[in-house]
Amino acid sequence: MDVIRDFDAECEWLLDACMKRISAYPPALRQSAQARLEDHWSLKHKRPHAFHIAYLLPCWLKEPFSLDRDVCRLVGLSNIFLVLYFMLQDALMDADPGECQGDLQPLGTFFFLDVIAPYRRLFGSDSPFWGRFEEYVAQWGQSVSWERQRHWRQVHAFEEADRVRLARKAAAGKIPCAALCMLAGQEEAIGFLEQMVDNLMLTFQLTDDLRDWHEDLAQGHFTYFLTRVLAERGLDPSISLTEMDVEKALFAGAILDEFLELMARYDRLALECVSTLDAPYLKAYIALLDQGGRQLRQDLETRRSERIREQFAALIQKAPDPRG
Repeated sequence: MDVIRDFDAECEWLLDACMKRISAYPPALRQSAQARLEDHWSLKHKRPHAFHIAYLLPCWLKEPFSLDRDVCRLVGLSNIFLVLYFMLQDALMDADPGECQGDLQPLGTFFFLDVIAPYRRLFGSDSPFWGRFEEYVAQWGQSVSWERQRHWRQVHAFEEADRVRLARKAAAGKIPCAALCMLAGQEEAIGFLEQMVDNLMLTFQLTDDLRDWHEDLAQGHFTYFLTRVLAERGLDPSISLTEMDVEKALFAGAILDEFLELMARYDRLALECVSTLDAPYLKAYIALLDQGGRQLRQDLETRRSERIREQFAALIQKAPDPRG
C-alpha cells in the first residue's frame, strides 16, 4: 500500500483540471497562479506532508464511504484551491507593512471562487454544509488573528487551551471532511475527522516550529517552540532572544525531547480519531507522518551530536598547550 503513488492517475487528473481552471483566469494572473500551484503540488515528492491530505483525502475515503468518483474529484479539486487560497492569505499576513503584494489579492479572489464552485454543484443553497463551511472559516480567522495579536513581536506564554486555538489555523481543512461525510450519509464521522484535523495541524505546526525557528526568530514570530525556549531558559520576555539561546535550549536542554514527544502524541491522537473508520489509506498516511517525526528526531539528534563535537573541538583549540 502506497498512500501517494497508488493514486497517481487521480492526481494527474486533478492537476490537469486545476491547470484548465487557471487557464481561464485573466491573463495577468495566470502565470502567478500556475507558479503557486507548482510550488505546492507534490505529486513527484514521496515524503508525506500536509498538502497530500488536501487532494488525496477524497481518494482515501472513496471506497470506505462508497462515494462516486466524480464526487471525489470535485471535492479534491476544491481542496487544492482551498490550500492555494489560504497559503496566499498567509503570504499577505506575513508581508511587512507597506510591502507591495502585486496581484496576490485579486488572485486570492479567483482561488476562492474555485474553492466554492465544486461545492455549488454538490450542495443546494439550503444545505447545512454551508453553515459548517462558514463555521470553519470563522475558526481559521479567529485562530490566525489570535496568533498575530498574541505572538507576533511580543511574548505571551501558551496555555493548554491555546493549543486548540493554534490547531484551528487549519480549520478550513475540515471543510472537505464535512463535505465527504455529508455526501456519503456518514454525518456521525464528522466529529472524528474534525478532531483528526486539529491533531494533525498541531503535529505540522510543531514540526514547522522546529524546522523554521531561525526565520521565526528573525521575524519576531514567537511560536510555541520559541516561547518554550524563553520559559526553559528563564529569560525575561523583555530581553532579546538570540540564536545562541535557542541552540543551547535545543541541543543542551530537554526541550527537543519534549517537542518530539508532543508531536508523537498528536500523531497518536489523530490515529485514534479515525480508529473506528474503515479507512486504511488514511490510517497509513497518519502512520507515515509519525515515521517522519521519528526521522526528524534522528536528524536533530545527529545535529545535536555534531554541535557538541564542534563545541568540544573549539574548547580543545583554545586550551593552552601543557608543554608550554
